[in-house]
Amino acid sequence: MKNERRSLDYKPEMIVGAADSLALVTKDVVARAASVSPRTIENWMGQRRIPYIRLSPKCVRFHITSVLAALRRFEVKEVGHARKAISSLPLTEGQQ
Repeated sequence: MKNERRSLDYKPEMIVGAADSLALVTKDVVARAASVSPRTIENWMGQRRIPYIRLSPKCVRFHITSVLAALRRFEVKEVGHARKAISSLPLTEGQQ
């Protein structure tokens, strides 16, 4: 039983509490905070979208505040805004 991994059920209050401190959290906690799977967190790490700290080859930790701030860069600010259409065709002499 000493090698048995404990299953921790993190509640949203615990994640917010961790965000207020400088505590390092695991990949599972970050996945729950971002509402994605742990595999998505691994993909984001590989794409360097989120900051992480590699303590050893198998041990990775995150500052939850830094991760959430990095993810805010990908937030869509404006939805439904019509852009002015720009033609990709070159202008002819009569169209100037």
